[in-house]
Amino acid sequence: MFEKDEWTQKEFYKYKNELEKEGAKVVLVDTILKPLGNMKTITYNPYEMANMPENTVFVFYCDTGKTTKERLPFYRKNFLNTDVFLYGEEEDIGVLIINHPKSINMKTYDYIIVGAGIAGCSTAYFLSKYTDSILLIDRNSDLAQGASGAAGAFLSPLLGKPNKFKDLVTKALNFSTDFYLNNIPKEITNCGVVRIPKNKEDAQKFETYKPYMDFPYEKMEDGYYFKIGSQVNSYNICSYLADKVEKLFDYEVLATEQNSDFRIINGELKAKNLILTTGADISLIKEKYFNIRAVWGQK
Repeated sequence: MFEKDEWTQKEFYKYKNELEKEGAKVVLVDTILKPLGNMKTITYNPYEMANMPENTVFVFYCDTGKTTKERLPFYRKNFLNTDVFLYGEEEDIGVLIINHPKSINMKTYDYIIVGAGIAGCSTAYFLSKYTDSILLIDRNSDLAQGASGAAGAFLSPLLGKPNKFKDLVTKALNFSTDFYLNNIPKEITNCGVVRIPKNKEDAQKFETYKPYMDFPYEKMEDGYYFKIGSQVNSYNICSYLADKVEKLFDYEVLATEQNSDFRIINGELKAKNLILTTGADISLIKEKYFNIRAVWGQK
């Protein structure tokens, strides 16, 4: 049964029966508890799995067979003395079959950053000044493929009355404009921006904001011109920021678990510090006291 990498579903059931007759325990591992037939099913928990009998065979279910097959070499390298296989009923279904994972060799990083948009790349850039033990992960095949790549990449002042969020945006706009102009001037067009009230109500609101403007402006026809406004090339900026950082693309973070002083990702990667820069996707944030909503600009 172990001569080839890929099994059909019919073959899988056949080999499952053969393995159980030989005394092996067969367990289906999935990201959700969705049993296949009468098979024992657990969610992906390396520590629970490590306490199962040595002759246990784990079956990892994945929705994308192509991605699963690409990761076969990784599992064969990191799960020592094991057999790894792929089976599927159709092209878009893939399952990994591996033996007991007690000997997995997890690489440890000081920081693992999930999300390779402008927030993740910026975080990686500034952390790299203090450590080279950083891994930047994204489920897409390249940098800036989410909101960072879809948005217009405009740098524009936030208008309004004083509040902490407005203060933060003002500081961020000053900092980012100076940083881009001094480090990658070819990727920023500092042409200014005209803010045009959309109606009379908006124009009246703008009048109330005038005493609290953080940047110089001048009247221009029906709008107001702010010289600080710019447009940037978000992909090239992300490429510059993440240039010297180790990256892992086409990698979906399905599960994280705290183990002592480390955070374990998918049972494969170990981080002293885990940083989530996933924008509107808050599926990995389980702390209910974080009142986080999706950000504007996400497509």
